[in-house]
Amino acid sequence: MSKIRAVRLININYNHDAIRISDETMHFNGESTLISLQNGGGKSVLVQMLCAPFVQKRFRNVKDRPFAGYFRTPQPSFILVEWQLEQGGGCLLTGMMVRRSQDVDAGEALEIVNFLSEYRAPCTEDIHHLPVVEKTRTEVRLKSYAACRQLFETLRRQPQKKFLSYDMNSAAQAKQYFTKLMEYGIDYREWQNIIRKVNEEESGLSKLFSDCKDEKGLVEKWFLDAIESKLNKEQNRMGEFRSILEKYVRLYQGNRSKIERKAKIQHFEEEALKIEERAEAYGRSSAAAAAMRDRLVCYMKEVARLDGQAADESRSEEETIDALEGAIREVEYQRYSARHYEEAAACEALRQRLRAAQERMAACEEERAAWQKRRQLLQLARQQEGFSKEQTELEKIVQLLDVCRHEERELEPERDYLGYRLRLHYEQQIGAEEQRVRSTEKRLDELSAREAAARQEAEAMEQERVECAQQEGALEAATAAYGRVEDRYAERWQAPLVRNIVGEYESGKLQALAAALDDAAAAAAAKERSKKARQAEVGTEIVRTERAAEMQRQQAAEKQAALVRARQILQGYDEELAYRRRALKYLDRSETDAALFDGEGLLAAAAGKLKEMAEILQKLTVEEKKCRDELENLRTGRNISLPPGLRKMFENLGIPLVYGMEWLKRNGLSEEENLSLCEKNPFLPYALILSEAQLQRLQAEPPTVFTAAPVPLVTRESLERGEEPGAQPVGNVHFYMLFNKNLLNEEKLRRLLEEKEAAAARLQKELQERRKEHENYVKLRDKLREQTVTEPLYRAAEKEIEEIEEACAALAAALVQAKADLQALRQEEKTLAEELRALEREAARREQQQRELGELTDAYGRYLEEKARLADCRARLAALEKKKEEVRASLAQLALAVRTEERGREEVLRRLEELQRAQLAFAHYEEAAKPAALTTLADDFAARLARYQAITEKVSAREQALEAQQKLAAERVRQAQKELQRLARKYEMEPEAWRGVLYSEAEEEQAEREEAACEKKRRDEEREKNAADKEIALAEQRIEQNRREMKRACGKEEPLEREAIPVLDHEARKEELLQQKRRHEKTLAAWQERQRCYDSILTSLAEYEAEEPQTEVAFEEDFAHADAAFLRSFTGRLQQSYRKGCEERTRSREKLTQALNSAARIETFQEDFFKKPLETLLACVEEAEKVLRQLAVIRQSYRDLMAKLLVDIAMVEDEKQQIVALLQEYVREVHAQMGKIDSNSSIRVRDRAIKMLRIELPLWSENESAYHTRIEEKVEALTRRGIDLLEKEDTLHDFIGKRLTTRELYDDVIGIANIHIELFKIEAQRERRITWNEVASNSGGEGFLSAFVILASLLHYMRRDETDIFAERNEGKVLLMDNPFAQTNASHLLKPLMEVAKKNNTQLICLTGLGGESIYNRFDNIYILNLVESRLNRVQYLKSQQLAGKAPDTALSFARIEVADDEAHMESLF
Repeated sequence: MSKIRAVRLININYNHDAIRISDETMHFNGESTLISLQNGGGKSVLVQMLCAPFVQKRFRNVKDRPFAGYFRTPQPSFILVEWQLEQGGGCLLTGMMVRRSQDVDAGEALEIVNFLSEYRAPCTEDIHHLPVVEKTRTEVRLKSYAACRQLFETLRRQPQKKFLSYDMNSAAQAKQYFTKLMEYGIDYREWQNIIRKVNEEESGLSKLFSDCKDEKGLVEKWFLDAIESKLNKEQNRMGEFRSILEKYVRLYQGNRSKIERKAKIQHFEEEALKIEERAEAYGRSSAAAAAMRDRLVCYMKEVARLDGQAADESRSEEETIDALEGAIREVEYQRYSARHYEEAAACEALRQRLRAAQERMAACEEERAAWQKRRQLLQLARQQEGFSKEQTELEKIVQLLDVCRHEERELEPERDYLGYRLRLHYEQQIGAEEQRVRSTEKRLDELSAREAAARQEAEAMEQERVECAQQEGALEAATAAYGRVEDRYAERWQAPLVRNIVGEYESGKLQALAAALDDAAAAAAAKERSKKARQAEVGTEIVRTERAAEMQRQQAAEKQAALVRARQILQGYDEELAYRRRALKYLDRSETDAALFDGEGLLAAAAGKLKEMAEILQKLTVEEKKCRDELENLRTGRNISLPPGLRKMFENLGIPLVYGMEWLKRNGLSEEENLSLCEKNPFLPYALILSEAQLQRLQAEPPTVFTAAPVPLVTRESLERGEEPGAQPVGNVHFYMLFNKNLLNEEKLRRLLEEKEAAAARLQKELQERRKEHENYVKLRDKLREQTVTEPLYRAAEKEIEEIEEACAALAAALVQAKADLQALRQEEKTLAEELRALEREAARREQQQRELGELTDAYGRYLEEKARLADCRARLAALEKKKEEVRASLAQLALAVRTEERGREEVLRRLEELQRAQLAFAHYEEAAKPAALTTLADDFAARLARYQAITEKVSAREQALEAQQKLAAERVRQAQKELQRLARKYEMEPEAWRGVLYSEAEEEQAEREEAACEKKRRDEEREKNAADKEIALAEQRIEQNRREMKRACGKEEPLEREAIPVLDHEARKEELLQQKRRHEKTLAAWQERQRCYDSILTSLAEYEAEEPQTEVAFEEDFAHADAAFLRSFTGRLQQSYRKGCEERTRSREKLTQALNSAARIETFQEDFFKKPLETLLACVEEAEKVLRQLAVIRQSYRDLMAKLLVDIAMVEDEKQQIVALLQEYVREVHAQMGKIDSNSSIRVRDRAIKMLRIELPLWSENESAYHTRIEEKVEALTRRGIDLLEKEDTLHDFIGKRLTTRELYDDVIGIANIHIELFKIEAQRERRITWNEVASNSGGEGFLSAFVILASLLHYMRRDETDIFAERNEGKVLLMDNPFAQTNASHLLKPLMEVAKKNNTQLICLTGLGGESIYNRFDNIYILNLVESRLNRVQYLKSQQLAGKAPDTALSFARIEVADDEAHMESLF
């Protein structure tokens, strides 16, 4: 791909037309460029616009941003991208003109025309001068869509212009456009599948591989897709493979009957091997039965001796434990006694602490009361002082009023008289009202006392009622619980339990039920005793019968074992003779009895054949190796062998291995020119070709790799310059070199390769055949060496078999009768056991019923008691309810009376207050004589008040004011006096108490502080007292608990006398005694466990109790020290071995019969061809040797038939091998390509070469045979499934298309799980390798860098030309990314990222909202995009500013463009 030189956007609107790009050009000059734009400024929109010309229609939309949504008007918009073509190819302008569709019926939302313009110098069709805008002296205007389209059409018709346009709404033209882009190296698939996907969201590169959680996902989704795309670029190889496989399946179907017959014979051979194995095992089973019986008897006697020893030891340990338990109880009694005295002392200390706390509380309370009284006295003194001040003020006003009144004396006598009379009137009224208040309060106090007493009585009654109700609920629940118990019993035992109307049973009901159960239990016990007696008799008879049968079975087993051994010997002789017959044919000797029994002669003949074959094999191996090496060298051109260390060094340095012969094939020179080069450079075909820069890098590396032979190195520049190598003598060493010139001629080389391949194939085939033949002779010789048959041995074996068979027949008849007798006895024993189990179950059920009846009887007694208590409780509850109602009514009446009295008191107090306020106006009047003028005045209150008011109105204003002041002062005096009286009543003090006390504010504050401090101290002491109370309670509880524990553990009510308690650590002494007890208990348990184990073993071996061993057996095992598990296991093994020895022959015969029957039931063998031979084998199943002889004959006949079938189906096998070879070669190519993906990932970090991506693959050469086998298995599986589909008339083509893919083939053969991917993690101070699994779990900057390395490596691999053996034509690539630095802005990560981009010739165009030197320093070309507010409207314009980078050679500045309103007119901006 070329690189982007410049980008120009014209008339682009976004953010609902709030932001506009009128005409902006940015020059990238083919360099990595940073475009900085604030967040929200439209970075994602710019990325979407720049991608639009290079993706198909369905890829233009991005998530919730449809491409059509940006174009709302009929005016055109332009997206122009100028590319710098590689290898001096000039420039290519790719453009898109787009507008909203004007044809509502067209079905397309947009009208789009894409165009291409190729040029080498500035012209009218380049990115700057394309005439889509017009500029005059004063304005710049955008042409209409129709005018631009006409312009493109005119340019397209001019061949010299190299201008092409495409209507993107036409599918055909759109296809032509993307095909044309591919010709210029602009791959729209990369833009769609990679660049667009990377920019679906900010920092999208990290999520490009997010679904590849492991190496398997990465390989499947990315690596294999890339490899398949590259390998199948010119032809669909997988399609060809599928077609070939489909033809093979149909060919296989045509020869299926022969192939199936071959498979069936092979299947029969497998079954025959199983039958042969079972027949050989028939008779080897009972050899050790007698010896095992002696071992059992001797073992039982040894266990009986050990059982007696264990009983003696157990009694001794029990006596010791009893003594220790007594000592432990005494120590416990001492410990509890000591604890009792300790707790008592602690309790007494707590009581002293409680008394001290109480005394301190009393002292604090006294002190607090003193300070409280002082504070109250000070408060009263303060109030007294205020009261005195108010009195003084009142006196002052009175004096002023008196002075005023002296001035007006005329009406004064009458006013004084009337005032005095009115004063007397009010005082009488006030006295009467105060009397009424006292009477009301007295009545209220009496009513309140009565109400409080009534409420207290009601609360006590309610508490009693609640307690009674709770008791009633508990009793009801208890009586109801009995009902549930009764129901459960009745339901479970179907017992008729019915209570009378008062809820009680008839007298004696439960006792009668208990008596019936006792009678039934007695009858069942008698029946059980009878059954057990008969069971014991039957058991004795069974043991006696089994022993007799066991003896007969033992004898029969011995005979059978002898028969099996004899038959096996004879069978072995027959097999050896049959093998010798076949060997005679191989060794070219005639078949006679003498030759068959001449083993030495056969061995000599086989040795001669082997010597002959070894010589032939050695010769063929040398020839085949030489031919294969020559063929490999011809194919690869790699005439030298490099050490692995040197290969690794070249790989780390990023230097491709180019062999001289490989370079000669691919350098593009003619045959004559290459011959001339070889004559000038004789070492060239045997050298590695490097560039001078690569040679310098290699020389700069420290020498660490040693070579066994010199490796010639030739620089490519010297070859291109035609330089002849200078004379470089190496001592007296001379080199002989003769280069085959035919290797430089393609046609001759092809013919030579074909000849070598054919020769190699012939040699390999012949070598395989000879190796197989040699192996057969080796097997034959080894088999002959192992044989022991002679003629005398053979005849003796036949005679022994006849004698043993006669004895076996007699024993078999006796065993049949014993088996019948034993079966009858066991049946009776089984019946008795079942009846006894039934009786035991019934007895257990009856015992359970008796227990539950007893529980029911106890529950019934409790029920009667609770029922009586419930009746009493309900009666008491009813009485309480009645009394409660009476008290409630009395309370209601008292409350009503209290409320009535309170309302009356409030009314009296209101009137009293009014009278007191009125009386204040006359309080200063003293007794005066009645004036003469008042003789006619009525003597009532109203007349006097009216006359007084009339006289008062004549008094001067000054006197009125003074009188008003007098009233106020009098009121204040009254209030002060009232407050003083209130405080005196509150503190319960008489005036004498505070008279003479001087008020001090500081002293009052001190009293308050001291009082609060005393109160706090008192509360602290109270808390201390409460804590002591609790601790005393806990101590007393501990003392009582200690007493209870002492009584439970020691049986003592009172502690020891203090003097009788020894001074020692009771816990330590107890622990010491307990440890001793535990040791003895452990020892006792061990002896008891041994005794139980011995008893159980003796019980299981009781049948051998009266027997004596025929031969004494010495055991290696130490039974005295063996654990129970071992003894039980040993006993079980002895018994099991003995039983198995007696039963093995029967099972072996059954297994042989089963094997034959199983084979006969196999569907494959239902035809007569297999069925009749199997029936023949079943007929002689009683004699193993007959089965083996007949089986050998059948197998040989099938082998002869198999040889004929193999000849007939050879063509199908050849076709299969051809398919396997094709698939193997394809997988090998895929595997090789997989190893090339990481070839260009080496960069220098901190002055050392680091390969950022490393793909580790299994070595093809080491696993080639395994891979070949897996491909064969896959072809066979697909063939089987394909034939099934053809028979069902299903589509074979679709099935193979789905199952034969590159991904499945590579995974099935190589195994994607065997591929390991490693990357370098660059940290601030170091680098380290990490796996892809670690990368996949890391979403930070390291994950972004790793994703970039993968992507860059893939792009390089896809673009790499395989004919470029020096990997120097590194095509330019473009990667557009939206805000990649949100996760990667650290300098130590950005630097390798830019190095990887540079190494892969990738131009990065990054839009970001971030800044900082760590980002800016990585780019040589930087643009800043700013949003500029318009002065004419609310639109913001996007303006670009180049912050760093090379200034463009040609630039055209444009003013902002105003587009025309319609097709016919264009308006000026200004």
